[in-house]
Amino acid sequence: MLFNVLSVLLLVIASIPLIKASLKKNISTDEQKMLLQRGSLYLLAGIVVVASLYFLLDFVTEYFWFSQLGYSERFLTVIWTRLLLYFAGALFAGAFLYSNYAIVCSRFGLRRFGYGFYIIGFVALLLGFWPASLWNEFLLFINQVTSPVEDPIFGRSVSFYIFSLPIYSFLVGWFTVILLGGDCCSHNLKCRTVFSTKKFLSEYKS
Repeated sequence: MLFNVLSVLLLVIASIPLIKASLKKNISTDEQKMLLQRGSLYLLAGIVVVASLYFLLDFVTEYFWFSQLGYSERFLTVIWTRLLLYFAGALFAGAFLYSNYAIVCSRFGLRRFGYGFYIIGFVALLLGFWPASLWNEFLLFINQVTSPVEDPIFGRSVSFYIFSLPIYSFLVGWFTVILLGGDCCSHNLKCRTVFSTKKFLSEYKS
């Protein structure tokens, strides 16, 4: 209970610079953007610290529990698999979204390391949790065995439906989400560019 209260307090403190930056007035647009980016970094750092503390507390508790039962190796296998899947998923999602973001920025003459860059990083960190949650399915897929029983309709081994199909279904859904995210990012940047151009032209004519 005390740890939860401290975590909430830490997140509130980390969000103060972002709140102050959003409420500030009578400052230039560039200065406000810089303050918003800095506040977002503070909030992101606070989220990472809280998540790391939760993970560390859970890790130590679970490790001692499994060690007492003699299953520490099994526990470490699960942990390393989840970490590997998380970082692989987050890096792939971040690389794909940022490449799409960079192409649109270069085409419309926008800054690559603007506010959208940090949003992409945050989204990529969130997308890493999806493959990490399927650690059991990935381990079953890697260590699958062939069953002599075959499906009477498609003639496939039953092991395909037990070990392989869940991973293939996940990959289809995951790639669909990433593609939709990249498309939404591109559409948002295009709308911002068109809006800024129309605003500039209207001000120039007036």
